[in-house]
Amino acid sequence: MFKYDKSTGQAIYQNGKKEIKFNVKDVVKIKVYKSWPLSRNGKPVFAWDYYNHSVIELKDGQIIKLSSLLVFELDKVVKFDNTEIKKTLFAWMR
Repeated sequence: MFKYDKSTGQAIYQNGKKEIKFNVKDVVKIKVYKSWPLSRNGKPVFAWDYYNHSVIELKDGQIIKLSSLLVFELDKVVKFDNTEIKKTLFAWMR
């Protein structure tokens, strides 16, 4: 589960019993891995072009990985200045 409140800048990530609460100021960077068509806001060519994932790096060293099955195109949902789009042929989570 991922919740983000734009008015307060607070976010909560929960995976099973593990819960991470953080603020916009706690984020070092966000990398969003997308297919070439999705990164250009183009029409996907293949079925897997829709899939993307994001990696959020926090100041305390924690890493949060979000699949597009949980949050589709995080860069469009959460507007952070330190977001980087990575273009790839297959944007599968590693």
